[in-house]
Amino acid sequence: MARTPITADGESLIDDSGTVLWSFIRGEQLEFPVVINFLTDCTDTSNYVFEAVIVEAENSPGQSAAPDTIQVDGVVSQLTTANSGIRLLHDVGTWAAGTPYNAGDLVYNASDTKYYTLLSGTARVNSTLPPNDSYWLETTKNTIFIRFADTVGSTWAIKPRIGYATYGFFELQVQEPSGFAFRRKWKPVRGMIELLYSPIITNEV
Repeated sequence: MARTPITADGESLIDDSGTVLWSFIRGEQLEFPVVINFLTDCTDTSNYVFEAVIVEAENSPGQSAAPDTIQVDGVVSQLTTANSGIRLLHDVGTWAAGTPYNAGDLVYNASDTKYYTLLSGTARVNSTLPPNDSYWLETTKNTIFIRFADTVGSTWAIKPRIGYATYGFFELQVQEPSGFAFRRKWKPVRGMIELLYSPIITNEV
């Protein structure tokens, strides 16, 4: 059987689900869940290393489309678990009535075989099962949360104005725990940050 030419279209060994666009009004502070499909456990004891980066794009006043180059000596913002830019869930086992739970705790509910995380509270005790308690949000063990602070883009060279937005490039990276002989590294999410004009922020210069 003849071998396939090296330049021929072939099987893609690594799939890419595409890019994302995070769109914010400047000054918003938001958190988004991201499911890491190729992992089963992304909790704070999994020891996987998660980090994301936002790189300032080469924006220009009045631009009608997102730029495709980075700003020379532009702002680079790191999002990590250490600086609270990425939040991991804390697995505390099976949910039990009468047990105090804290925001960010992850529990397994045996009655419906699903996972839930507590949205807010400290040492909160409630006997209502998570599916019926609005403080619990259904989730998975392989979910992480990306946190975008209200300062994103505040020191970029060009600020958004009425009629045009400004942009940055985004990437999320996942690395295997230390101790592996060859620590694999993945980049499952890439895309852009779009910042829109905010009338509340008055220093748009």
